[in-house]
Amino acid sequence: MTGVTSLNTKTLKLLEVEYDHNISGSRTDISKLVVPSTIYSVFIPNCHLFTNLKTITIKNGVKEISKSGVLQCHSLTSVTIPNSVTSIGEGAFIACTSLTSVTIPNSVTSIGISAFADCTSLRSITIPNIRSIGFYEFGNCTSLTSITIPNSVTSIGGNAFYGCRSLTSVTIPNSVTSIRDSAFYDCRSLTSVTIPNSVTSMGNGAFSGCTALTSVTIPSDFSGTLTTYFDIGVGGFIQYRFT
Repeated sequence: MTGVTSLNTKTLKLLEVEYDHNISGSRTDISKLVVPSTIYSVFIPNCHLFTNLKTITIKNGVKEISKSGVLQCHSLTSVTIPNSVTSIGEGAFIACTSLTSVTIPNSVTSIGISAFADCTSLRSITIPNIRSIGFYEFGNCTSLTSITIPNSVTSIGGNAFYGCRSLTSVTIPNSVTSIRDSAFYDCRSLTSVTIPNSVTSMGNGAFSGCTALTSVTIPSDFSGTLTTYFDIGVGGFIQYRFT
């Protein structure tokens, strides 16, 4: 572990530190962590104790961010993920509550469940060409305002965007065939949605609790009771358009 630069504050000397597998414990002196290309997988134990860690820069050559790799790093505002990373593990960034934006490169082919759940300051994210969005993957990202799902995705998992209360728009591509239970539950700022013709199954309550939803475009041959998927409670009104 090597100190690279230092920043003087009134109370603490904050360091830019090179990551190695021995880094752990309460490190309130670190503001920036650089993960060198010689590291295969990123895992930072007790990340919630790094109370001044603002930035993580992962160098090209690193292959994965492991399960719970940056779990509960509450002060983290920025992370750089290079094109060498192919996998982001389950719960990798859970409750990184100060993280505002993330760009995931197209080299990433696998993102574990709940990978970015409870990132309550996350306003924007670029999703790579993955095949599915997993269970609670972006659940409770309460500041997320819009999302574009790439046309490589075939399945949107249960609770994937659960409780994304600031989400006003979502683009669902023609590649999607299934939207699971409660995928967009309580997205209360979402006003309209278009379900593409490719969707053949939709789980219970997929859009329940979307209290601002007034317009739904849905395939004309879609089977099932619409209120099963779009139940917004007593007094709610939705105009359905069939394609």
